[in-house]
Amino acid sequence: MEKTLKAFLAWHDRPFRKTHSLEELGAACEVIDTSLRSVIDPAVPLTEFAWAFRYPGDHPTPTIEEARQSLSTAVLTVAGPLSPCCETG
Repeated sequence: MEKTLKAFLAWHDRPFRKTHSLEELGAACEVIDTSLRSVIDPAVPLTEFAWAFRYPGDHPTPTIEEARQSLSTAVLTVAGPLSPCCETG
């Protein structure tokens, strides 16, 4: 998700700072296309997945249902309106 938002910003030649914050990245994407709000806002809680399980620490393991819902949200966002900037070829 994070990489998709960063790809969208790069596609539009917009700079962004090093961050895992989907809220911050999403806000920058929404400046380019306000219609993205409907797919970015539900994805903002996924920010935790960008760091909580990547770095050492005591983080609660998500339930199967939380993981399924998070995956579904990410897929809908990446495969939706942001997908054209991420296609290769």
